[in-house]
Amino acid sequence: GKVVPEAAGIWIVPIECLHIARKYQLQKSDKTQQDLSYLVQKESSLAEPELQEVCSNRRELDLSKLGLTAKRDEPYDTEDLNTVPEGYKSLASPCCALHIKFSDCQDMAAWLHGQKCVEHCLTCTQSGQVDAIAMWFDLHLDDVTTLSSAPGDDSDRDRVYRADCWDQAIFPVESPICVTSGQKLNIHIMCHGGKVSVDVHDQHRTEDAHTISKLQNAFSSSKISTIQNDSQSSKDLHNNDQKSPENTSSTAQSDNESFKHLPLNISANSKRKTSCLDNTNCRKITSYSSTGKHLLCEHNEEEEEEMVLKETKEKYKVTLNDTNMLDSLDISRSESSSNTLLHKVPESDIIGGTQRLDCSAVVSQGVVQFLNDELWMETLKKTAVVLHQQLHISSVLDLSPFPVLGLHLLMSHPARLMCVVSSVEDESAIRKVAELNGITTTQLQCVTDKQLQEILEDGNAQFDVIMAHLVDLTGELKETVFGMIPALKSSLAKGGILLPQHISVMGQLLESDWLVQVSHVQTSSNTCGYDIAPFINTYQVSQHLDLNLSTIATAVLSKPVELLKFSLERTTYQTTQITSTMVTRSGMVSAIAYWYNIHLHKDTPAICTANPSSHVNQAAILFQPYVSVYDGQIIKLLLRFHQGLIHVELEHGDGDSN
Repeated sequence: GKVVPEAAGIWIVPIECLHIARKYQLQKSDKTQQDLSYLVQKESSLAEPELQEVCSNRRELDLSKLGLTAKRDEPYDTEDLNTVPEGYKSLASPCCALHIKFSDCQDMAAWLHGQKCVEHCLTCTQSGQVDAIAMWFDLHLDDVTTLSSAPGDDSDRDRVYRADCWDQAIFPVESPICVTSGQKLNIHIMCHGGKVSVDVHDQHRTEDAHTISKLQNAFSSSKISTIQNDSQSSKDLHNNDQKSPENTSSTAQSDNESFKHLPLNISANSKRKTSCLDNTNCRKITSYSSTGKHLLCEHNEEEEEEMVLKETKEKYKVTLNDTNMLDSLDISRSESSSNTLLHKVPESDIIGGTQRLDCSAVVSQGVVQFLNDELWMETLKKTAVVLHQQLHISSVLDLSPFPVLGLHLLMSHPARLMCVVSSVEDESAIRKVAELNGITTTQLQCVTDKQLQEILEDGNAQFDVIMAHLVDLTGELKETVFGMIPALKSSLAKGGILLPQHISVMGQLLESDWLVQVSHVQTSSNTCGYDIAPFINTYQVSQHLDLNLSTIATAVLSKPVELLKFSLERTTYQTTQITSTMVTRSGMVSAIAYWYNIHLHKDTPAICTANPSSHVNQAAILFQPYVSVYDGQIIKLLLRFHQGLIHVELEHGDGDSN
């Protein structure tokens, strides 16, 4: 017998992609705190007279110290790199990392059980930032015919056919890696729990970690610890240095000068080498600084050990000047070494041996995507300014993924903020941001969805501002939040405000072969004559969520039209209405795409979720049968809305364009 397909080749390549980075890493703002202060002053000078005093007295919420990474439940995501928004850049040539024969049961079992792994060293062909490792496969049906999920058409490979039904696997890096042309990356591939996992490391940093490991082994009887190098500890070491005046030499100063540009917080007067006398244990302690840290080695007065340490240190200095080592360094601390630990760096501030931003954490992916939405963040800031001018605020309820509006308001009001969190990590990040911005923890109350429901049912809580979050990342309105609105309105204090003030559902007619193809099986022409369509189409759906319209091949047949506009102040969220729109291009209407214009406040610009950089995607409803339309034709759209659920039906007119 023969196994079909008989084998598969796995390909990998490091890529730079802003769209992927926005999903998993909070993007750093170019604005410093000084810039933010300047913007506040500028807004004050441009604002209406009644707002000028508000702006001038307002403190700006500083999110620049956030270093957030998205928590991942799966080892990889998927993207169609051919249509990814804003494109991507390959930083090395694709590498065939693995070849598996499906007829080799033992080999496959070893892979699935994590007993085998491969490692490849890739040389970068251009400079950039590694945001992820992209992976695809060549599926060898036999010795001559291959299906490939590679990005591109693979037209240059004989008898290799591009399979459009598969996206590429995307393995985001834990922390972006900046590379230059010629730099080498080590990529490690294995299976965990039957799923492929990929780890990537800068080769120089890996070699540095091995060097330190050898240093540890050379002094296995010693206690080695890492400590943060700050000005005070350096000063104490220098003052206690009774036997090594040469430690303050110009060589040490020049070494420190070459390290001050590395990503660790190194004080200006720190020394390359210092020593002190541990009076408690009467042992000489020698410390070696490594990019802002000391390696403290407790040792005996044996010349052989001192020579090994000195030679290793001199060799290691060259490596330190060539690369930001220690980014992946993890020196183990023995419990007994605590006597020599002068200053311990909090583990939350050290990731892979590198001192991170003041607030580094792993949070829910929705939090990262929300905070990376620049338009949303800017609108929240403007809304906070308006509310500060219009209301006396003492209590805020913010249901956003991250309570940005609530924190903005607390910067200018001695108010209380209640927010909803989905994990302990999210709560920790919120409290850290508040702390960094001078907001006391007593002003914050983080609750779960269940706890909030109990608080609202109790009826005792009153809020001056309530920020509801009605839109899901997939482009769908949240039915559960609509169910909470009556209780939210009951919890408003007198004169309070419920945000957003109103939402518009926008729609646009499309002709899209892609949407048709992914919704149901059209013919049996691709199934070798087997009548599969009736069975598969039993499971077809008319609504598609989580679409990025900028990546889909479509023909736009009309201008955007407002299908529905509703306010949270209305008493019911169930309605049926008819809207008309004019066809601007002849074609076959196969779907209507829809998105939202969210008006947080009547005095601030709307947030459009069709914005290419929006963290909220769009959705579409397919029509069957498809309708042929012509330019100038009036189309009637029947919309049904119930507690956030949207359904649209199409009725073509009689050709009257009036």
